[in-house]
Amino acid sequence: MDKYKNFIYCASFIIVIFIVSNFLPWTNPYPEHEVYKPFNDLIFFWQYDSDTPGEVLSSLYFPEYFEKNNTRLERPGYLIPSFFFSEFLKNIFNLLNVELSDLYFGTAGYLITKIIFYLISMMMCIGIYERYFDRKIAIISTFALFLSWESIRMISQINTSEFQFLYPIIATYLITNVHKERIIKSLILVFFIGYLITVKHNIAIILAIISYFIIYKKIKEAFLFIIVISLFPLFYLIYINNLGYEIYFHLFESDHSYGSWILSSDLNTIFLAFIRSIFVFLKYNFDYYFIFLIPFIIFLSNKNSYIKFRKEILFGFLLIFFTFIQGYAAQKFGRFTFDQMTYHTRAYMVGDYAFIIFWTFGIILQNNYYLFKRYVTFIFIVWFSYSSIFFINLPWKHPNEQPSRNWQERVKNLPK
Repeated sequence: MDKYKNFIYCASFIIVIFIVSNFLPWTNPYPEHEVYKPFNDLIFFWQYDSDTPGEVLSSLYFPEYFEKNNTRLERPGYLIPSFFFSEFLKNIFNLLNVELSDLYFGTAGYLITKIIFYLISMMMCIGIYERYFDRKIAIISTFALFLSWESIRMISQINTSEFQFLYPIIATYLITNVHKERIIKSLILVFFIGYLITVKHNIAIILAIISYFIIYKKIKEAFLFIIVISLFPLFYLIYINNLGYEIYFHLFESDHSYGSWILSSDLNTIFLAFIRSIFVFLKYNFDYYFIFLIPFIIFLSNKNSYIKFRKEILFGFLLIFFTFIQGYAAQKFGRFTFDQMTYHTRAYMVGDYAFIIFWTFGIILQNNYYLFKRYVTFIFIVWFSYSSIFFINLPWKHPNEQPSRNWQERVKNLPK
């Protein structure tokens, strides 16, 4: 019964933040960038990311679209379920003799996939939190996490950036449900972790899990974990290669230079970039977490925390460390200031450990609920206001004055 109620609460919350997300055009969020306007007379579901058509088309025509554009070839995690959802919708509408452009089905399939992962992540986050505090506090902490600016921004956008904070939640929940007594189930859970890494190559959580195993001398478990999570990516690459598509790694071969820039740089450049990244990393943490850094600091300043939650703190710091290394290698912590769009593509890189930051909020709230319960609503108002203000740019422009991006250029050579 509690799981059913959790499902209802999470589904309702997702509907609310999805609606809120679609009000973003009214805040003039990215004044220097053009926007895809799918509905000419309706300010709804506008897409600000230039990758949006590629995401939709790569899933709608999976894998044939890679012949035209292979930038998403290495990320099939969203594309595969989106493809099946879009095919299912097309068949339903064909049975009803309703004709619509395939783009509608592709977009709907992708959006269904995104919403499902939001829902799964919220349910799993509550599940993680319920191991440490009661259900009400778990729900409050989870809702606070999913009310962050990145969650609101991405739920209506056709892209995978939300997996920066969703994937660590899912991976942590799954790995903590692995048991030696249930070998088959455990292998399936770890295999699924490996599958999800192909949604977005977010390896900080993987490195944290492996390091945690090694620190506790679980070498066999670490080795087995590495093998099992590698299976799906390996099978997929073999499949793509057999179809005759050239294997392409966008992160390494594009201007991202994911880690490869270090090999071609001198020691002075590497060191200065590292020092600068530390300060930018700290700034992004404030931008991302804002007032919720306070309970995190309070939690760490309490000596009893290290006695009661020693393993959790170790895992948390491993994840924070590898998140920094990941962002540093991807050159995401290079500068303090960017235009609004580019800044968001950097600041979300500290979201990997969001569920840990809000876990400490839950711990503090649980231990002092009689003191803070009257302020919970106020905290949510402040947090939501901050998340909303994050997108406001002045001078204000009416959404219709925001420049349009020509999406027809991306779809004129679609498969027939």
